[in-house]
Amino acid sequence: MLSRNTIMGNRISIVIPTKNEERRIETLLKSIRDAKFRGEVIVVDANSKDKTRYIAKKYRATVIDEKPPHSLPSARNQGIDASVGDVVILLDADNEITKNFFARLREGKNWDALRLKEIKAQDTFIEKIYSLRSFRREYSAIPYIFRREILEKIKFDPSLGLREDVDFFSRVSKLKIRVRNSNAAIIVHSIHTFDEMVRQMKWYGRTSLAAFRKSGDFRIFGILAFIILPALFLQVPFWLKALSLPMWLYEVYLFARSKSVVGVLFPAFDFIRSLLFLIGILESAFAKRTSR
Repeated sequence: MLSRNTIMGNRISIVIPTKNEERRIETLLKSIRDAKFRGEVIVVDANSKDKTRYIAKKYRATVIDEKPPHSLPSARNQGIDASVGDVVILLDADNEITKNFFARLREGKNWDALRLKEIKAQDTFIEKIYSLRSFRREYSAIPYIFRREILEKIKFDPSLGLREDVDFFSRVSKLKIRVRNSNAAIIVHSIHTFDEMVRQMKWYGRTSLAAFRKSGDFRIFGILAFIILPALFLQVPFWLKALSLPMWLYEVYLFARSKSVVGVLFPAFDFIRSLLFLIGILESAFAKRTSR
């Protein structure tokens, strides 16, 4: 019988980057413990000022200090380098795994990377809005689990924040690896409070310029279109109205699909997020601030 700390005989390591995650990290670590995992859990901490490190150690995780350059992808790289597993699971502090997680992982065969089933948490009002506005997909767009030999060939770009996972997987895909869908499920918690939303969107804005310089993808700035939504009601050039109209139609679509009165808040919600995103861009351009 295989150890519960292995997949097909391969040792497992779990890597979790953190920064002031005391409200999240215990839920994740408890779910890992409840899933009967007793293997290596590495927490890469960016000088947390709260009880993050204390909680991680309480659950017997190995805590290492994040070294410069301080960024989420850099923390992942450092955790991967410090781990010893043949298989590495990359989780965020706001994730949570299900009790049968590792049993489901063992069902898969002939893979190099695994996408997981994602369950959108709806514990708070803001999480419900995020859940309603996100497109439904059964499996994660980006794998959470990789064999070590892949992670030794391809690293996360430490200069990125926004879409760092997309950039990473686009380079991994060129290796022509076997990516499979797993029946293992993960619960994804989005931001719980308005304050968390402010910090998240400003951080996305601060790192968007670096992401654009690398990818050249203008869709990175798509959320800024919501700033000019009111232009539909003003005397502005036609091109500005034409740019705004598709965004309005998208919001109408979200509202119709949600079948919920919460959908009425989508335009206001995205307008606020776009303003915060713009503030983040200005912080990176004038204050040279990019850290999370």
